[in-house]
Amino acid sequence: MGIDLRVTGEWGEWRNSSHSNQLAICRFLLLREIDKIPVRFPLQTSMEAQSVKALRWAGSLACRGFNHPHLMIYQLNSIDHPLLAPYQSINRKKWSRYADLFIGEGRFVVERMLESDYEVVSVVLGDQAADHFRDRIPESVDVIHLERSLVSQLVGFDFHSGVIACARRRRLRSLQEHAHIIDKDPSTLVICPFTVLPDNLGSIIRLCSGFGAEAIVVGHRSANPFSRRAIRVSMGNVFHLPIFEPYSITAALQTLRDEFGYCIVAATGAPDAMTLPMPRPARRVAIVLGNEAEGISTEWLGKCDMQVSIPMAGTTDSLNVANATAVLLYQFLRVEGSFPAE
Repeated sequence: MGIDLRVTGEWGEWRNSSHSNQLAICRFLLLREIDKIPVRFPLQTSMEAQSVKALRWAGSLACRGFNHPHLMIYQLNSIDHPLLAPYQSINRKKWSRYADLFIGEGRFVVERMLESDYEVVSVVLGDQAADHFRDRIPESVDVIHLERSLVSQLVGFDFHSGVIACARRRRLRSLQEHAHIIDKDPSTLVICPFTVLPDNLGSIIRLCSGFGAEAIVVGHRSANPFSRRAIRVSMGNVFHLPIFEPYSITAALQTLRDEFGYCIVAATGAPDAMTLPMPRPARRVAIVLGNEAEGISTEWLGKCDMQVSIPMAGTTDSLNVANATAVLLYQFLRVEGSFPAE
């Protein structure tokens, strides 16, 4: 039996899960720029009226303001829709650390998210960002249009960037299982066992990407590298730099030294540490960074092959951890002649 109807209708919630397959077909058809849709799939007579209602509901979700030939754009007037559930949890730190989804905001961050190989689930657009993004979003991504006041209510802060997106997180736990990333010569890694401030971690990620480090290793006591703040400070470089989150930093350091031949370098302010400038100590180097207040623990220092410090003047005894990372990466990756011979 076939149904021939024009896909129109006002917003209305359709909650009958038994018709999810019809809704999926509706979504597929709507993506094909067809105004009058002949829908042909087996229907029992008793279900025909319900299926027509489902079709009209699905059609009403096509955004009336941003007609687009390839995108399904949801025009919502409430923040209670299930599609918006991930955004409602944006400020819950515990949820965001262990959730499978993460949130990115702002034009440059979302652009880089869409260009990456992360699976983007949905994008929320305000009026000011619609024209810029609607030709950049793949067909597989749900596009949601909300008025600015509703988005501010949804995320809990004033929404002025015009775009926010949700993607699926990938977790790299085992160094051995992803040896192709670190088994390179030369290679530089940065280890953050206990970097607690998202701003610092985001800056370090951006520096690693900019100077050409192969990857960053983040301990479970560190800030969440996929928190909204860390992503924003990284300027979206988090999507293009491998980020390992091992269960044990101590075990990871042991693996890097014993199985992959890395020289483990601790960045400290110890008086007996070697000071910059200095040649790169090995072709494979892993730089261990300390906590903002406590430095590097004795346990992690015990896994390091050497300590390196940046000389200070006056009464200053150290740099911010992100600033120190910039100096170390520049010395070991950019200074001419710093690489030892093969």
